Amino acid sequence: QFNIPVQHKRSQATISIPSDNIDDLQTITLRPLLSKLRISTTFARHALYAPSKCGGANLKCWHLEVQGKQLALFILSFDGDGWLGFISRASTNYTQLEWGRGTHFLASSDKLVSKVC
Repeated sequence: QFNIPVQHKRSQATISIPSDNIDDLQTITLRPLLSKLRISTTFARHALYAPSKCGGANLKCWHLEVQGKQLALFILSFDGDGWLGFISRASTNYTQLEWGRGTHFLASSDKLVSKVC
C-alpha cells in the first residue's frame, strides 16, 4: 500500500491506494497503448517494464514510480536540516548501535541496486 501526496489549499494530506489498484488503473491505459504500438496484450509484462538496456520496452510501472517518489521524499526529509531530519538521523543511528551493525542501513543499500540487470 502506497501513500500518494495530494496538495490541498490549506495542508498536505496523503491518500492511501493499494498497489493492486494502481496496477488496475495502469492496465486500463495499457491496452490501448499496446494496441497503438502493435504489441500483443498478452506480451510478457516483465519485458514491457524492463529497461531497454536489458532488452525491455522501458515502460514505467506506476506503483514503482510512486514508491520511488516516496523514497525520494524520505531521503529528502532524512537529509534535511530541520527537526524531522535531525530526529530521523538520531533514531536511525541509535537503532544501528542497538543492532550492532557496522554500516548504516542507507549506506549499505547501494549493493542491491547493482543486481537489477
